[in-house]
Amino acid sequence: MHEQSHGNLQREDIHSHRQTAFALNNTRYIRRGPECTLLYKVVQENLRSFEDLCREEGKPLPPHVSKEFEAFLKCGVLAHGFLRFKCTACKHERLVAFSCKKRGFCGSCGARRMAEKAAHLTDKVFPSSTIIRQWVLALPVPLRYMCARNSNLQGKILRLTNATIARTIKKSVRVRLDKKYPSIKTRKELEAGSVTLIQRFGGHVNLNIHFHMLHVQGAWELSSDESSVIFHSADNPTNEELLSCIEKISSGVLRILKRMKLIEQDETGHEVIANNSSDTDDPLASIQAASTQNKIALGIRKGQRVRRLIEQLEYEYLENKPKLTGSMAVSFMGFSMHAAVSTWSTNKARLEQLVRYTARPAVSEERLSEVNGDIHYRLKSPWTDGSTHVVFTPLEFLEKLAALIPPPRIHLTRFHGILAPHSKYRKFVVPQIVEEENNSDTEKSLEVEQSDANIGANGKRISWAKLLSRVFALDMTNCNCGGQMRAISAVIKQDVVVKILTHLGLPARAPPISESKFQRQGDFWDQTPHYDDSQII
Repeated sequence: MHEQSHGNLQREDIHSHRQTAFALNNTRYIRRGPECTLLYKVVQENLRSFEDLCREEGKPLPPHVSKEFEAFLKCGVLAHGFLRFKCTACKHERLVAFSCKKRGFCGSCGARRMAEKAAHLTDKVFPSSTIIRQWVLALPVPLRYMCARNSNLQGKILRLTNATIARTIKKSVRVRLDKKYPSIKTRKELEAGSVTLIQRFGGHVNLNIHFHMLHVQGAWELSSDESSVIFHSADNPTNEELLSCIEKISSGVLRILKRMKLIEQDETGHEVIANNSSDTDDPLASIQAASTQNKIALGIRKGQRVRRLIEQLEYEYLENKPKLTGSMAVSFMGFSMHAAVSTWSTNKARLEQLVRYTARPAVSEERLSEVNGDIHYRLKSPWTDGSTHVVFTPLEFLEKLAALIPPPRIHLTRFHGILAPHSKYRKFVVPQIVEEENNSDTEKSLEVEQSDANIGANGKRISWAKLLSRVFALDMTNCNCGGQMRAISAVIKQDVVVKILTHLGLPARAPPISESKFQRQGDFWDQTPHYDDSQII
């Protein structure tokens, strides 16, 4: 037992840039059964009813939202196509279903994207021997809705926030340099670097736009001839710096809103959010607005708050001046910032765990349960008022899922400063890893099959098999006999799919989407008895 653990640890040290401590002992790959999960069943049984409810309310679902739901019901289901793998030694076969590749609420594709992003940033982006600190900025409730609707506003707030934090870091670097080299009166230009992962969800299936910013704790001194850089570390942020940051961010956001004419004065002279007439034409607007406010937008409970297992209390979140709310945590005017989590980039396991947290999927299926026909979603930790779960009807739950689906062509990962792709100095900062030569047919076929994985720094993709082994301790390239699994064909024709699955004794038909159970108002009148005049006496 000790010898095996020692050998695994040695392998981890040898391949420290490719393997982390998440997976020391590989286990065999077992196909997931999405059609057996509660999330799948809720969508399958209530999708048509939810679509009818939206149409009844005059808010039909946008095409990209409908496609997201439809694709989710096909993700991981063998009846919609698969790849055949065969062992080169014992000829044992394995079937791997296709994925939906969506960014909304699919747990499998979200986990894939999380694993690939963590591996890419850990190995190919963050420089070695530096401290990576997570800065989290939460926005006031009205701004969450506005950023969900306006990607331009979201980008401007994000650039303002990163610039404010970068100035704080560079100021700390200059102070350290002045103390270390007091004779030098002028300093060369400094450049900071960071990566932002935009999260669109909160802890209870609500729309909550907030920023997870991974800043390198330090800055680079740039040479005038663009031939080299010198890194200088910064001190940990102080409470005074955090208070100053959040005050500058809040005042800067107010200026942005005024320039974009998104706020106006009411009759009493108070500044309020301007009415956006275009939102009334978008059927998703009311669903997103209700999700940010923890309310219901459709159905008989329209306008009411999301139910909890205990009575809800209201809290006032507005403050007159910035204040500390915890260790390296501040709040002001609905904004809140937290910067207490950090790690050395040399600690690959810890850094990858941090990135995986910032890139995690929106919905945790482990926290879902069904009680008396209602959907209970367990909170990660009880709230201050004692709430442990939020409760939805199936249609209300689908409404919340629809609000989490990002619009197309919106990037949720942003690079800033010297880590930006177009930075002239980026090549001096990011790790220069030589890709290992791999001529294995198995790896090539897996990389082709999993072509939906994100592209790495050198344009090469990390195969899904490597990610499974790296993060989830799963090995799908090796057979039980010790041989290698090789992809032999992609099966997408329905008649061939049915033939193979029937031969193997597996379900050859995908679970059908249940018919709508929604009762329209007109259906009531259609079901009432009809009497003609001849029956009246």
